[in-house]
Amino acid sequence: MEFKVGTVVMRETERLRVSSIRPEVSQIVLEGSRGEQFVRSVDEFNTDVAGGKLKPLFANQAARLGQLPSRQLTENERRHLDRRIELLQVLDRLEPDARWSERMQVLREYCEAGKLNVPSQKTLNRWVALRHSGLGPEILAPRLSARGRKIPTFDDDPFEEIIMDEIIQCYCKTEKYGRTQITDFVNNKCRDFAEKSGIDFRGISRRSVSRRIQKLAYYLIKPGKVDSSTFNQDMRVALKAIFTERPYERVEMDAAKLPVFCVDANGIVIGRPWLYAALDCASSTPIIIVLSIQPPSQEFVLRALEFAFTPKGLAFSEKYGLRNQWPAPAAIERVVLDNAVEHHGGAVLSALRFLGITVDYPQAAKPQHKPFIERFFKTLNDSLLYALPGSVKNRVQPDSTLTEKAIAEARLTVEEVEQQIMKWAADVYMQQPLYRLEERFGPRTSPVLALTMLKQQHVVLPPPDPERFRAACLRYNSQLMTLSREGVCCDGEKFQSPALGALYRELGPKQKVEVRYNPLDCTEVSVVHPRDPQQVIQAFNRRPGMPRISFDDARAARRRNYRSDAEMSGEQYHEDHIEQLRVFQHQSKSRRMQDRNRAARGQARAAAARELDHATIAPNTTSPVPAPATPIAAPRRKKGSAQ
Repeated sequence: MEFKVGTVVMRETERLRVSSIRPEVSQIVLEGSRGEQFVRSVDEFNTDVAGGKLKPLFANQAARLGQLPSRQLTENERRHLDRRIELLQVLDRLEPDARWSERMQVLREYCEAGKLNVPSQKTLNRWVALRHSGLGPEILAPRLSARGRKIPTFDDDPFEEIIMDEIIQCYCKTEKYGRTQITDFVNNKCRDFAEKSGIDFRGISRRSVSRRIQKLAYYLIKPGKVDSSTFNQDMRVALKAIFTERPYERVEMDAAKLPVFCVDANGIVIGRPWLYAALDCASSTPIIIVLSIQPPSQEFVLRALEFAFTPKGLAFSEKYGLRNQWPAPAAIERVVLDNAVEHHGGAVLSALRFLGITVDYPQAAKPQHKPFIERFFKTLNDSLLYALPGSVKNRVQPDSTLTEKAIAEARLTVEEVEQQIMKWAADVYMQQPLYRLEERFGPRTSPVLALTMLKQQHVVLPPPDPERFRAACLRYNSQLMTLSREGVCCDGEKFQSPALGALYRELGPKQKVEVRYNPLDCTEVSVVHPRDPQQVIQAFNRRPGMPRISFDDARAARRRNYRSDAEMSGEQYHEDHIEQLRVFQHQSKSRRMQDRNRAARGQARAAAARELDHATIAPNTTSPVPAPATPIAAPRRKKGSAQ
């Protein structure tokens, strides 16, 4: 009496075969006549055998019943079966007492001649054992249809987040638990979650847990450079940077292009906006949400930081229609930025250093080093953005025409999308319990509740005041300029004030002063008193009605209109700023090369027409045309011409 792989099992009138026995996970896999597989735990299998539902047949009983019906192989499986039988026949032609090195050399030459993959010695031994099992030649055929799904799925695994969080808690924080105990912890947590949610859970094996641990280790530290013990220690040290105890101790910040097309006030599609968001790692509370149709830049990053430090009172809640209060601003200790160009700019780094904020850059091409903000973007897409009109993605099946459909149904402006995201973040996301927070703070813990509990345990530093944030933006951008009777001229814009006029009368003409300016605001600058560096004098733009735009936008406006700084008024700057925003919105849409070339030719024709208008004399200007002079002598005639 022997129970092994290949044993025939009867289930009523159906004959099954034991295809695999897995003692490490207590499973037995049964295979039907058509290749279908049935997975049973050892206890379930033994219970069914004791109850008479299953009946194992041993050697003498199975021989009387004959062979199992042959499998219905696919064309690809039949081709692999013929190739394996062909390779086994090559081995049969050799001497029985030949060494494996000689056999592998002959087989390697045969495979190279036929352009076939050379199997290993272990694989060949397995094929020989299967052929001698007496279960028919179909036993050698691979099960290509049972190797899993190769196309990406669109259904989220509700247990994946629980599994990864439990692995991080048990494996990375301590060295007391092995992989078997971690597997028990994972199955226990997933089983509890399945009972609460009413979801079927069939368990997770130790091999699956080990595979996730190895994958996590590869993401955190590049393996292969140190020994295994040093590698594990370094990985645990690296993970300590992710675990935070105090609120605002670690803030992850990133930008993402939203999968929603937006329109302007006239209903014209202007493209997909960009979202800058930041998340507190200790409580998973969003602290920055800023939308813009323009791509990320240093200006965008500074505006996002300004949003984090501005008060969120009753006016803020009424503006976005929030039912719950947005968390109050606070000082940030450490911010995690990716390796984008705008995050390495001098203005951003100078402002962060001035504010006392430490900057961390994760490894390039490793979004796993910013797990909280990446998970927030995914939750935002799945919970809100995919359901909005104009979305370019869905959660059902991929569709090549989704972009065209999204453009056709787009009807929300950037301000409306921003309002929807603000309401979802304040009234939905911050109020929902998160499993990661429940592990630390108890059941039914939401981000707002976690932030409240952390503020009761730790001291939260106040945010920088508006003057300090403005000083942070001004500190990097400063240069020496000549002070004149009309004030100072900074990047084509003139600034003056009564205090600056008094400074001119005190210093005299042709004196150099240090001018500090905010690149985001061309309406005012700061002038440092040369005799008292602590005294700063404010100077304002001399053009009335000047909009609060950046110096780059003002310079681009003069360039587009072919005018100097003295020929444009504040109202013209404002009109050109609106037109520039429309151009940015139009350029954010992906167009064909033909459309871009056509637009470039149109701009060239408009520029040529503008130059022609400047060169043409105005019609109301009349100038006398001089009469032709009377010739003194007759013109000279050529020889041979008619008289």
